[in-house]
Amino acid sequence: MDAGAFDAGIVEPPIQIPPIRPEVVDGCNALCAKEATANCPNQGTVGSCVTGCRFLLNNPKCATRTSALLKCEATSDVACDTQGKATLTSCAAEQVGAAACFLDNAVDPTLNGPCTTYCANVASAMCPNDDAGCPSSCPIVGNLIPACNPLWKDYVACASTAKMACGTDGKAGAPACGIQGARFFLCLEAGVLNTGDAGM
Repeated sequence: MDAGAFDAGIVEPPIQIPPIRPEVVDGCNALCAKEATANCPNQGTVGSCVTGCRFLLNNPKCATRTSALLKCEATSDVACDTQGKATLTSCAAEQVGAAACFLDNAVDPTLNGPCTTYCANVASAMCPNDDAGCPSSCPIVGNLIPACNPLWKDYVACASTAKMACGTDGKAGAPACGIQGARFFLCLEAGVLNTGDAGM
């Protein structure tokens, strides 16, 4: 969905969002700084790396896997993979374990039905930058920051029957569901930036 289609000044997230755990804040900062030293052509910015890392590693149910990955990172070399992105050369098992734990705990089975309808509506818009990933990503997106999942459900419910339009990013969004979309994006942004006492 296109964040640009929404008025981001509408509302503050109407929920309390727990801060990102200090281990994750410090660990992701160190991991992404280390990966940046490899200068891989498709790695993206350090900022985008930190955001993705926080989403992936902050689930409390995955604390053991997160600790294992961050401990391995401290001594591993980094190199560019076949996709031109940075990877830890000695931590393949830890990276797979952390990703698997995230997926196991992020999928919301109650969204399977609503996401089927929503993704069919997205596909009908035929926007140039949408792909076939909607059915697999839709039940997960809300739990990137678990406190935001109810807001994602609100958007999916609204957008399942609303008219879709291609946004400036070439992806489908539902302008009629702008309030729901804005609330969700504000929640995600607040969640990933909420570091408590840990610092940036």
